[in-house]
Amino acid sequence: MKNIICGVWLLLMISGCATPYSIANYHLTADEKQKILKVAPALSDVEVHERMEIPNLPKEAISIFQRELVVRQHPEWSNNVKMLIRKGKVVIGMTNNQVLASLGKPNDINRTVTKYGVHEQWVYGYYDLKCVYLDDNVVTCLQD
Repeated sequence: MKNIICGVWLLLMISGCATPYSIANYHLTADEKQKILKVAPALSDVEVHERMEIPNLPKEAISIFQRELVVRQHPEWSNNVKMLIRKGKVVIGMTNNQVLASLGKPNDINRTVTKYGVHEQWVYGYYDLKCVYLDDNVVTCLQD
């Protein structure tokens, strides 16, 4: 699989259809994502790291492999939560660490501290905003 991916990227760059920058920012199709999501859990940690080292691998693919590595470090998480994280999804009830594993570091965090606890708004994106609201480190609301 690694050779196929490298070959496709190399062919696109040689043909002038793509540059290293455009390939790294290439958006995977739904089928490509599904293939990676299906293969990643079956790979060893070493194989996952090798795939992440493929030159000009799309950022989306790197994110999938990074999420896979984080999921493996948390056997205590439920299989449902692990599946959601692998897909880059967030649901109400997830912890702040699970959100970080799924979506990565937010662009901004707005925090309110009251006598009832800590309320945070995690903001993702710049133009297509997504907000995750947490009360005491647990997701209580989502906004797209």
